[in-house]
Amino acid sequence: DAEAWLAVGRNRGGLDAFLAASLGWSSRLADRATELDPLYQLEDVDVLVLRRAGAGLAAQRPRRLIFALCGQSNMAGRGSLLEAGVAAPPPDARISAFSQEGGEEERWRVAADPLHADKPDKAGAGPGLSFARELLRRGFAQEVGLVPCACGGSELARWEEGGDLFEAAVKRVAASLGEGDTLAGLLWHQGESDCGDASLARSHAARCARALGRLRERLGSPTLPVVLGELGYFLDQRDGR
Repeated sequence: DAEAWLAVGRNRGGLDAFLAASLGWSSRLADRATELDPLYQLEDVDVLVLRRAGAGLAAQRPRRLIFALCGQSNMAGRGSLLEAGVAAPPPDARISAFSQEGGEEERWRVAADPLHADKPDKAGAGPGLSFARELLRRGFAQEVGLVPCACGGSELARWEEGGDLFEAAVKRVAASLGEGDTLAGLLWHQGESDCGDASLARSHAARCARALGRLRERLGSPTLPVVLGELGYFLDQRDGR
């Protein structure tokens, strides 16, 4: 059996661990990962361990790797690269997004920010395209498909089984998969909408673990690798906020 590692963005090597899990490549983080406890201890660890049955995807080399993008605004994307004075990379035909345009039904299109249409007046650049470009740059995929499912301001309750966003994500991912596609992972960035209530904040880790576990099961892949995003550590640690 292989191991699947849930990478926390604090560690630069997190992507290596994720790729090792989902694609079967070895990782220099393996020794570190096997020392850690599963999922709940989010404060002082770099990589969290999740079990993944099977030998990974390396031998299969699927045509297109599919990744679901879930969570709230940090995943959906906010802010214009143009307004920030940053030139957006040119579109890459190897990266596609399962999206809707102009009232048409959802279908695969060449990916470009904004990937999400949750709040059209605010939608902007998110992490999905950068993640896909990095996979291609490292030669770990022939093509990458992104399935935008995030919604700005969404509470975790909406991502628990039975919640509208949970059910919508299951439906959208299922509709996106075609011949030659392999569901390879889930990118997750959520939590701000639950931090203002002490009881929700205290229970968030356990509830999030259950929600993601059920989402993986409903997507038909109980061992699907998951990458957790987190906010940068740039605030004064003495700030009571």
